[in-house]
Amino acid sequence: MDKSRTATILLADDNPPDLEYGRRILSRGPLRCDVRAVRDGVEVLDYLRRVGTFSRADCPWPDLLLTDLSMPRMTGLEVAREISTDRLLRGLPIGVLTGSQAEFDFAVACDLGCIAFIRKPLDLGDVAAALAKIQSGWT
Repeated sequence: MDKSRTATILLADDNPPDLEYGRRILSRGPLRCDVRAVRDGVEVLDYLRRVGTFSRADCPWPDLLLTDLSMPRMTGLEVAREISTDRLLRGLPIGVLTGSQAEFDFAVACDLGCIAFIRKPLDLGDVAAALAKIQSGWT
């Protein structure tokens, strides 16, 4: 496991305070993280597909997508569904961030291949566990 590697995390949340809090939590984690932030599911897909403002070379491919469940234009589960059906995107590990306690949301996230279901407020231990799942592929 290479802990010296910088992980690129794509963080999607429509709430600016939650984005800032997420950045702070990730900066305290066990890995060095380059956090890239987007505001909704449409921007997630634009980032991944290098569309519009994300067509620049300074948009590295993320090692992990952490997406809020409830966002305008496209929810986190809709994003996960789109990624799971796209042969070029479906290998991207996804963690869902939510304030929801609904077991249905958890079940759907699991069915879509999400590797983590992290409840807000974010807990460093939960985020570290999600990062550990992807870190094993970096050896």
